[in-house]
Amino acid sequence: MGAMLAEGYAAAGARVLALDVDEAAAMSAARLHPDRIEPLCLDPLQPHHIRQVGAIWEAEALHVLVHLQSLREPRRPGAVLKAVPAFTRSLQAGLAAARGRVLSIHEGATPADRPETQAHAAAMSRLTVAMDTTLRAAGVRVNALELGQGPQGAALAGSVLAAADYLTGPRGRGIGGVVLPVTTPVD
Repeated sequence: MGAMLAEGYAAAGARVLALDVDEAAAMSAARLHPDRIEPLCLDPLQPHHIRQVGAIWEAEALHVLVHLQSLREPRRPGAVLKAVPAFTRSLQAGLAAARGRVLSIHEGATPADRPETQAHAAAMSRLTVAMDTTLRAAGVRVNALELGQGPQGAALAGSVLAAADYLTGPRGRGIGGVVLPVTTPVD
């Protein structure tokens, strides 16, 4: 998902920083558009790494911040719930300077899922609304994409890219605090 989004934003002309705990994954994403995607290997769930990124890029204008921690580390929901707002806060000045957008992507849950899976999906949705409420005064909008239990693969990837483009692009400028379910292809 990260490589696909990095490639999509880079193809649209954005400068992309691909952060991943897996160096090979970050390098693989960077090879898609080496002139536009810069890889950085770190663990976005570690507070000291979050502080380092914030210290380096805190005031640089940041148009879009995409959080994929929930997809990368589904077995560490507590760490994800702490890291997403901490990472966003560390880059808040740059986001505010660009009137940027924050997008979090997480798995949805069904009533048949385990209670902890349902609780994590609900917490990620609630976190989106709370972060948007907090950052709205600075001109920053926060939204989320909730991946459904439907078909996986290229169809879902295309839907995610289209929804991400909408929420973080010019047409989605005023949208905030929305958790958009993504389950089928988007026109």
